[in-house]
Amino acid sequence: EARVHFECRLRDIVRFGDRLFAGNLVLGDILMIDVDESVITETAGLQLIDPLKLKSLGRMAGAAYARTSDLFDLERPAARPVRR
Repeated sequence: EARVHFECRLRDIVRFGDRLFAGNLVLGDILMIDVDESVITETAGLQLIDPLKLKSLGRMAGAAYARTSDLFDLERPAARPVRR
């Protein structure tokens, strides 16, 4: 029922210990992305996923979750050349 989903092939599982809540990092190769048209917005000739239409939830720590309904833009700093 997800409006955006990824079809992936398992690449690796990185385990962070055997203790309770140690966690795992699951890495996969994306084979296909399926996006419901109801969450797409056209901006400057580009079709982009609109986070307000998507109404995403993010898992935080423990039983806590966050909504993406309070969005703001933050200007990214300009890239600086790397000196070697």
